Amino acid sequence: MNTFKLIQIASHLGEHKDGVERGPESIVQAFVETSLFKSQFEKDIAVHIHPDPDPELEVGEYEKLKHLPQIVASYELAFTEVSKVVGDGFVPVSIIGSDEVAAPIFNAVAGNYSRAEVGIVWIDSHPDLNDASTTPSGNIHGMSLALALGQGDTRLLTTRPENGFNPTDAVLVGPGEADIDLGETVFINKHCMLHFTPDMIREKGAFSIAADVLCRLQDAGKNKLAIHFDLDSIDPKESPGVSVPAEDGNAFKEMYTLAREFIDSPGFEVVSFNLAEYNPTKDPNGVTLGYALEVLDLLG
Repeated sequence: MNTFKLIQIASHLGEHKDGVERGPESIVQAFVETSLFKSQFEKDIAVHIHPDPDPELEVGEYEKLKHLPQIVASYELAFTEVSKVVGDGFVPVSIIGSDEVAAPIFNAVAGNYSRAEVGIVWIDSHPDLNDASTTPSGNIHGMSLALALGQGDTRLLTTRPENGFNPTDAVLVGPGEADIDLGETVFINKHCMLHFTPDMIREKGAFSIAADVLCRLQDAGKNKLAIHFDLDSIDPKESPGVSVPAEDGNAFKEMYTLAREFIDSPGFEVVSFNLAEYNPTKDPNGVTLGYALEVLDLLG
């Protein structure tokens, strides 16, 4: 049985949406009261990333890489803490705000496992594969997976190990065509990344999509999974508590089933799990919080 360690990372500078920095604490406060946490989790670690956004770091040389110096510092913090957790033999379960910090989390995982063994499953309504030359907004959270795969500004790659992940190690589950930028489409096509859209998930069903993903990763020699679950992958009409709702979202039932199939697959071991982008200020009735807890319960 895996022993998990909960890590809350109050990241928010990658998108600078008020409220997302409160998401990790809200989820953790609810989750630590559950029987699953008490039976299978070690005490949580909090990584505090709360500098006030500096408007001067949104213009000029930083217009396409907003808050770059502050985010570089946050990467070092996140990488250090997650590396300790993995090095001590625990499975990190990272509850994060804006998902730019997925990159140093994946770097910490790559630094402790053979990259050839681990596949990234990116469950999100956005592929987050931009860089400074393709980003429409300059927000670094839209570059997070690209950075985890070694693509992007070198100042954001300082935590990347020599055996870091590359684009052939990742599968995209959930981004719809309306939520993919042109530069991201070029990235996906260039690297022949496996990508399942909401239409494909609705047409084929979650069980079939999960089987396709796992088969692809198994054929590539993978037997471990690093899973990133962004709550904005869920249709905002069902789940409003996110900062960047999808134009073409997925039913929670389908996303839940996909996550369950990945976590419970007998041929794979989960070595890292991220839950991202909860914004409690957008969730007055606690619906999205409830979904977040249901997803975490799958780890039991």
